[in-house]
Amino acid sequence: PRVGIREASVKALGEGLWEVAATVFNEGELPTALSHGTRTGRARAVRVDLVLDGATLVSGKEVTQVKGLAALNGQSELRWVVKGPAGARVGVKAETDKAGQAEWNGELK
Repeated sequence: PRVGIREASVKALGEGLWEVAATVFNEGELPTALSHGTRTGRARAVRVDLVLDGATLVSGKEVTQVKGLAALNGQSELRWVVKGPAGARVGVKAETDKAGQAEWNGELK
């Protein structure tokens, strides 16, 4: 398994509000968690963090646990609404014990 981030974007909603979206995916040939590990609770989820610098979270979770991503492009789409001025920094970080980590950084614009 190997975790990645694609299709990350920022969209202005007006009045200082912005939608941040990202797709976390597995580009590996194995799932990020095997079904046995998921059933027994031994497999840790993919942790996805929204990182804000100069903006505040309005909707969504700052930390999201994605239970497992299937092999070969299994994915999860995530969305947040944040409030902040144009130019504020935003990032998405995904990490897991066995599939590594990925990061995307952008700004509100």
